[in-house]
Amino acid sequence: MGSALITQDILSRLLAREKSQGDRAAVRQRASESGFADATALKAWVEAQRAAEQAALSRRR
Repeated sequence: MGSALITQDILSRLLAREKSQGDRAAVRQRASESGFADATALKAWVEAQRAAEQAALSRRR
């Protein structure tokens, strides 16, 4: 059986891609567990909450 040479650059890119895929999968799972249709719906909800919070802070001033 032969062996393959993997450079540090190739290994770094492979690991970064795997991490990115894992991160996206975790976000999809969290969105689903929280009752959102997908990660986009979760993001929209978070942005709306932040906007409401900022508006509430502005009204207090």
